Amino acid sequence: TLVSLASAAASIFSDPAVKTNIKPLDDDEVLARSERVPAYEYEYRKELGPKFGGLKMGPMADDFAREYGGDRHTIPMPKLMGVLWAKQNALARKLKKLEAA
Repeated sequence: TLVSLASAAASIFSDPAVKTNIKPLDDDEVLARSERVPAYEYEYRKELGPKFGGLKMGPMADDFAREYGGDRHTIPMPKLMGVLWAKQNALARKLKKLEAA
């Protein structure tokens, strides 16, 4: 159905039963890698149309690809979401350590 197709498109396939080579991440490395991908404020060129209008912020695809892989033109949303999830976990653990000190 249309609803299940929309749900599948908005979901990320993440069942551990279909994954291999699962390893924990090092918080310091997660943060160091994300620092090597600068964030910018920008607008898309007007000829791309109104759906691209307005001020945006985030990384550039070529910077992201240098650190995490990719085609240098787009950023795969599942990969971006994984990077952001890992970063927020690393920052939360770092904050807890600072608060405990």
